[in-house]
Amino acid sequence: MGFTSTSRQVSALITKVDGRNLRAAIQTAAVHVIGHAMEHGHSPLANALDDRMALSPMLKRLQPRVQSFLTKNGPFNYSKDTGYVFSKAKRDAMREDGYAFESFASDAPAWDDVPVTERKEHALDVFKEVERLIDRATKKQVQGLCIDAAMIDYLRALCGQYAGKKAIAEAQAKAAAVSAEAKDVAQTAAIDAELAAAGV
Repeated sequence: MGFTSTSRQVSALITKVDGRNLRAAIQTAAVHVIGHAMEHGHSPLANALDDRMALSPMLKRLQPRVQSFLTKNGPFNYSKDTGYVFSKAKRDAMREDGYAFESFASDAPAWDDVPVTERKEHALDVFKEVERLIDRATKKQVQGLCIDAAMIDYLRALCGQYAGKKAIAEAQAKAAAVSAEAKDVAQTAAIDAELAAAGV
């Protein structure tokens, strides 16, 4: 059995896209919007869903993901100027690939699969973790524990707390200088300890 929902029924699914069960509501609406376009060859419901996604700041943040889902998985082209435009070529290609609403509805990828831009943003969280590590190391240093101050400065530079390549280069130079100084101090302390043990 093919797609049987009417335009009114799909519109009702679109109106359910709100704060409650949001993820599932968007998935259901988007899949039915694609199904309707595949059956009837037009895109008003895709534009209605897009309008719905612009109703609140929360939905607007998710709007690019829904746009990506509809254009990658449905028979639409999208631009800011025209909105969604039905593409017969895309529909024909989907049909040639064996599109059937029932299987698509159950096997379609999730609309909120993380796109590449989101992966980049998520990757930046690593720097937040490093910043937390810097804070912890700085506290331990204040407590008198053995923490390399130059390394902390170097990590801060990498995390962007100091601007540009110059700061990183300066931090690297400082790390090298402090490491050399620390080595000298350690050697001096060792010699002093040996002299003290010898009773000198």
